[in-house]
Amino acid sequence: MNRSLQAFIDIAPVIKETLGSSTALAITDKEKYIYFSPSDKIYIDVKVGDSIFSNDDNAFQNVLKGEKISMTLPPEYFGMPVASKILPIHDFEQKKLSGFLHTQNLSIVKPILTTPWQK
Repeated sequence: MNRSLQAFIDIAPVIKETLGSSTALAITDKEKYIYFSPSDKIYIDVKVGDSIFSNDDNAFQNVLKGEKISMTLPPEYFGMPVASKILPIHDFEQKKLSGFLHTQNLSIVKPILTTPWQK
């Protein structure tokens, strides 16, 4: 496995712990999921080895071209509002290798910093 991908897989549990159990994390190569840590709030039907491509979604094709994908999904998809980001992973020579997927339940996200007028 490529060193960059392995580094992401090695650090993924720390990222997951930092973001919390309600966050789902996934790492892909150019064809399939190679790491997946599910959310305890959001059901995502994915397992390691599954293809990243589907008939009705070209998000990963765009990520492999270098695009960053950010979307907010309404409660109709998962029963709660969800934010999802897919970022390209590059190796040390900037060759596109895969994607890093982060999905979070928006109904439990609280502001980190509250200003006096936000009460």
